[in-house]
Amino acid sequence: MGHVFLPTNLEALGADAFYNTNVQTILIPSTVKNLSPDAFRGMHSVQEIFLNQHPTNWSKFRFTNVPSTCKLYVPVGETQSMRSE
Repeated sequence: MGHVFLPTNLEALGADAFYNTNVQTILIPSTVKNLSPDAFRGMHSVQEIFLNQHPTNWSKFRFTNVPSTCKLYVPVGETQSMRSE
């Protein structure tokens, strides 16, 4: 499956949105405001996740189900606020 670029009208990612897929890269558009705590569960191949906006219900625990080598890219200026939450 490789790379996934989600549609720009998407507002939420539900539980198990990518469960047991071979996605390596995900681009999440700025329209996504809601991330399920288990949206990334079962993603053993993911290498990069790009967030184009700070989701309303952000929690660093949303990413406990991805490999520790996965890189999370966040908007400029959001790094510190996302780390503290």
